[in-house]
Amino acid sequence: MKLKVAIAEDEEPMRIILKRALESVQEVEIVYETDNGRDLVEYVEMLRPHAVFLDIEMPGLNGLEAAKEIVDINPETALVFVTGYPEHMAEAFELYAFDYLVKPFNPERIRQTAKKILKSATTKRKAALYELTDYPESPLKPILPKLAVSSGGSKVFLDQTDITLITRDNRKTLIYTVNCREPVQTNEPLNSIFEQLNKKMFFRSHKSFIINLNYVERLDTWGAKSHKVIMKFTNEEGLVSNSVIKEFERRLSGKTS
Repeated sequence: MKLKVAIAEDEEPMRIILKRALESVQEVEIVYETDNGRDLVEYVEMLRPHAVFLDIEMPGLNGLEAAKEIVDINPETALVFVTGYPEHMAEAFELYAFDYLVKPFNPERIRQTAKKILKSATTKRKAALYELTDYPESPLKPILPKLAVSSGGSKVFLDQTDITLITRDNRKTLIYTVNCREPVQTNEPLNSIFEQLNKKMFFRSHKSFIINLNYVERLDTWGAKSHKVIMKFTNEEGLVSNSVIKEFERRLSGKTS
C-alpha cells in the first residue's frame, strides 16, 4: 500500500528536509504540504491522509490545536509531532501521537518513523467480517435503559447490548451496532453519551472511542502510545490509550480489583 502523508511545517528548510526524507521511503506518498495548521485541518477533513507530520509551533492554528481537530475528524490518523522544543512532548502524547521528532531532524529517524507507521497499517488484521444475518441476537440481553440519541431530526433508541463501539469521525459521533450496516450518526458528544451507558459494559478507551467490552476480540500495538482494538461482528476498529491499557485489560479479564 501507499502511505499517504501530509506535512505542516512553517519553516521551509525544515519542510524540505521532512519531505525529502519521507519521499526516500518507496511506499510513502506526500499528498499535501502547508505552512499552517488551519489549512492542514481543512485538508485532512477532505482527503483523509494516513499520517500527518506537523510542527507544534505554527502561526494561527498551532500543531497541538490542529491535532485536536484532526483527532475529532479521524482518530486513526497517525500524528507525528515535530518541534525544536522537547518540553512539548508530554502534551503531544496526550493527543495520542504516534511519534515525536525533535529538530534538527535526523533523516534516518524520519524514515524509521514512516516505516513504523507503514508496518502498523499493513500488518493490522481486520476482525473477521460477519454477515449480520448470521448474528440475529446479541449474546447478552439484560434489561437496560435504551440509549436515546438525536439523529437526523429523529430520536433514536438503541439497545445497549447491541452497541459494539462508538467513535468520533468527521466531527460526528458514530454508533455502530450488530444489527445495522450503517452507524447511527448524531451531533451529541461522547461525554454525554457515555453518561447514559452501563459502565460495567462500556469502557472509555480513548478520547475518540467508547468500547463495548463484550465485543473485544484482540489488541494490537499501534504506535508508541496506543493499541488497536479488534472487534467482533464489525469491521470497525477502536483505539485504546496506553494510559488506560492496564485498566482495560483488567476489565476484560473480569477482575474486580
